[in-house]
Amino acid sequence: MKALRPLLGFESQPRSTYLRLDVLRRLELPMKIRWKFDNDMTETQTYPWYCSVDAMTTLEQGDLIRSCPVFVPAYSAGVPSGESNGQVIQYDIVIMSQTCDIVNDKLEFILVCPFFSLDEYSAINDTFKHDKGKEQLRKGLYVGLHLLNACDFAGYNGQFLVVRFQDAFSVPRDYLTNFAKAYGQRVRLLPPYREHLSQAFARFFMRVGLPSDIPPFKR
Repeated sequence: MKALRPLLGFESQPRSTYLRLDVLRRLELPMKIRWKFDNDMTETQTYPWYCSVDAMTTLEQGDLIRSCPVFVPAYSAGVPSGESNGQVIQYDIVIMSQTCDIVNDKLEFILVCPFFSLDEYSAINDTFKHDKGKEQLRKGLYVGLHLLNACDFAGYNGQFLVVRFQDAFSVPRDYLTNFAKAYGQRVRLLPPYREHLSQAFARFFMRVGLPSDIPPFKR
C-alpha cells in the first residue's frame, strides 16, 4: 500500500511521517479528505452513508425501519385502569439504542426516533422550505433535529432525511425484531454517520440552561 501524507502544506515531511490509508480509516476524519500520494497523484476518499441489510440480520443502531405500526394510547387526566383506548400510527423510525445492548439482549425496549423526508418536513414547517433553514439544519443548528444525507435506496427516492429527537419513544424489542423480519430488507446508516447521529442525540439531551449566562463580548 502506498504511503500517504495530508495536503496540509507539509510537503517537506520525511517519508517516515507519512500515514497509511488503513491507519487513516481508523481516525475520526471529515466526510471527504484529499490526500497526496508519493507520486503526486491525488485521491478523494468518500465513505457511503447507507447500506442494505437482509431482513434476518440482527437489529443495530442506525437501522431505518419504514411504516412501523405503533400503538399510541389515548391519555386522560385520570389514572388509567384496565383497557386503554388509542390508535395505531405508522412511523418511519431509526434505531437509537446502542447495538451492543441490542445484540446482548440487555434491552426489553428499543429506543427509536421518527424520521421524515426533508420534503415532508418542509411541508409542515415553512422554515425548511428555504435554503437558509436547510443550511442551518445541515450545520446542526437545530439541536432537536438531525439531517441525514440523501438516500438512494428503493422507497427513499434520493430524499434527505430529518430525524426528530423531540419525539423519541421506545418499542418492545421482540415486536420490533419480528416486524423488521417481516418487512424485508432495510436500510442501515453506516459509520461514522451513525456515531454522528448518536452524538447529536446525546447533545440534545445534555443541554444545560444557565440562570445567568456570560454576557457577549460584542456590544
